[in-house]
Amino acid sequence: MNTQTPDVYSSKSMLRSRWSYIFECTFEYFVALLVSDVYLANLLKYMGISDAVIGIISSLISFAFLFQLFSIFAVKHIVNVKKASIIFHFASQLFFMSLFLLPFLPFTTEYKTVIVIACVLIAYFGNYLVTSVIFKWGTSFVDPHKRASFGATKEMISLISGVVFTLIIGFAIDAFSEKGNVEGGFIFIAVGILLCSILDLCCLLIMKSPKAEKKEDRTEPISVVLKNLFSNKAFICLLVIGALHSIATYSINGFMGTYKTSELGFSIGEAQIINTAGALFRFAISKPLGKFSDKTSHATGYLLGVSMLALAFLFNIFTTPNAKWMIYVYALLYQGSAAAIHQNFLFISFDYIEEKYFVQATSIKSAVSGVSGFIASIVGAAILSAVQANGNSAFGISMFAQQLLSAIAFVIVVILILFVTLVFKKQKKLSEKE
Repeated sequence: MNTQTPDVYSSKSMLRSRWSYIFECTFEYFVALLVSDVYLANLLKYMGISDAVIGIISSLISFAFLFQLFSIFAVKHIVNVKKASIIFHFASQLFFMSLFLLPFLPFTTEYKTVIVIACVLIAYFGNYLVTSVIFKWGTSFVDPHKRASFGATKEMISLISGVVFTLIIGFAIDAFSEKGNVEGGFIFIAVGILLCSILDLCCLLIMKSPKAEKKEDRTEPISVVLKNLFSNKAFICLLVIGALHSIATYSINGFMGTYKTSELGFSIGEAQIINTAGALFRFAISKPLGKFSDKTSHATGYLLGVSMLALAFLFNIFTTPNAKWMIYVYALLYQGSAAAIHQNFLFISFDYIEEKYFVQATSIKSAVSGVSGFIASIVGAAILSAVQANGNSAFGISMFAQQLLSAIAFVIVVILILFVTLVFKKQKKLSEKE
């Protein structure tokens, strides 16, 4: 556990490092926005890559969380955390940037496809290898009693600046397209990623170097690390919690976009208004929820978040073309729940897991959650196809597939709430064992 006194966190070096970490996360978020969704899809389509292959590449991106498992083996060999983080993180962002330069290479589509897949895998490998390391490093500058509030501030800055950033980039890309200069738009994005990467690098350089870990902690055999983690009942509970949450959300999330524009009949612009409303609500309540978690506990804050998530799915069960307005309620509750769930689930590890095992624990948590979510999305797709093939009917009842998936997600979240309340919250924190 961190034994520093609260006064230490008010020093200039700590304050400077905290803000540097906040802005580092923001610039990293900007890069993530530019290499996902419509930006990446437009790039791949322009290079002549088929929709099927684009789907495969998208699956690779969603499956890349498994690279975090390499952190379990790499962390014991990292002597200089700051140097290793800077090298792997900056290199990964350069590979992201290189994606938007591929249209200018004199290669066939087949070769470009291979290069795209290689760049994506290398970029995510470098990124996820040090993701948990950087998070632990950045969090070390925060008073343990104010982590949730800090996380809320960090998320709010990334969220609101991300909205502005994507609007600016979107208008710029549209301007290039209207002039018939699509490749100019790709160069613009590549330059944008480079600038964000350099600013991200500067933030990491400004951050104070973390305190060196004891040599015996770094050289502890993997078998011993895993034995200690899996003998910790609280850690096992966290794996179950992460899996249940991912199964619930991934079983429905990927199908809500088409539900808004197809079955519910919203235009793309109207759908964006719904998403923006949810994002702004998340921004508005992030700070109060963070303070609530700091005053109570990360587990209590997380429980509040999943309770909001259950309500979101409950409302979505009854969202139909005749009750379209309920999608706004769903969006607000879903985004509001994310404000409480995301940060609390990250910080909760500090309460139950020894700090020297934090990177390994976080990597395993992310991998288990990711695999669970990936499988859930496949099952969700199968259910969607079956309901639609049956004329939007299930069990003899007329309904849309998304309504059924929302009902399934609701039941899973209720099980999650019961598990957190009846099992996880009864586990002793590290502070209670001392």
